This record gives sequence, structure tokens and C-alpha cells, in this order.
Amino acid sequence: MARARTLPAALALVFALVGAGCTAEPEPGPAKLDVPLHSSIVELSGWLPGLGRIDWALWQMKSSNDDLPDRSIPGPTDFFLHALLRLPPGTAATLTAGLPLEPTAPPAGTGHLAVPAGITEALPPGAHWVTGPELRKRLVPAADADRITLCLDLASDTVYLSEVNPSWPDQAPPSATSATPSPG
Repeated sequence: MARARTLPAALALVFALVGAGCTAEPEPGPAKLDVPLHSSIVELSGWLPGLGRIDWALWQMKSSNDDLPDRSIPGPTDFFLHALLRLPPGTAATLTAGLPLEPTAPPAGTGHLAVPAGITEALPPGAHWVTGPELRKRLVPAADADRITLCLDLASDTVYLSEVNPSWPDQAPPSATSATPSPG
């Protein structure tokens, strides 16, 4: 008879312990990495020489590990560059002269290709984005053509581009040390 009483008590204790474990607060993981925006033009000059002079830039370099809880996981890492560039007045019209252009949607993207919020906020209001294969051939090195998205707003001389695993000819890749001025 004593054994019959201890079994329900033991089961009650097991359920209480299991239940307590299920209601405990989960351990917080590492905070999501806040990837900064940069405005230095120096790092981007010479990257796409066909653009010519850049008057203003806002860009972000991000890696595929930035959103992982443990960014030290070994393995391949992809890098994603998003850049909004302002060229001197009239440059976009010169770059596109005589080229067939097609309208394109405003920069958006999803996942790692999503346009960072700070860049989205700096897009020119009412922009009419254009792109085209001939424009890409003129501005983008052939080796990078399948990794770069490029579009222009002719009215504001603004270029938006994104690239997966960018290559940096004859220079080091951009650093992450610049402040962010207004697009003024």
C-alpha cells in the first residue's frame, strides 16, 4: 500500500519539474548586428570608373553572417553592398545618351538583398528609375555583370546599385569608418 501512494507522488514531482522547465524564459541570444551606413566617397571611387565623379554616397556593406545568432560559424560568407550615389548635375543624362533604357521598379529586394532602411529613406522622392543591358555594359565590368543591380534616376543624377561579393580593382575593399552626412 505504501508503494501505491509513492508512485502518484513521484509522478507529480516529475510533472512539476518538467512543467517548470517548459515555462522558464528562453535565454536571450546575441543581439542582431546593427550594420552601419557609410558616406565616404573615397572607398567607392574607382570601383565603377564609368560613373565618373561621385558627389555624394550612402552605402552599406553587410555579410550573410550578420543576422546569425553566432557570427563565428565557419563556412562561406557572402558580402552584400548597397549604394546610393549622387553624380554631378547632367552626368546621368550623359551616361545614358543614345542608350535604350527601360523603366524599372524602385530599389527594394528581399532578404540580404533588401535595401537598408537608411538608404531607402534617402532615395529621391518621385524618382523614375531606369536601367538597360547597354547601360550595364557601359558601366559594369563584364566580370561583375551577373552580381550587380544598377539603376539611375536621370532627374536627380542618382545611381542605386547593389552587388553580391563585390570586387575592388586595384584597391582594398571599403572600410567601415565613415560618418553619414545628409544627402543635401
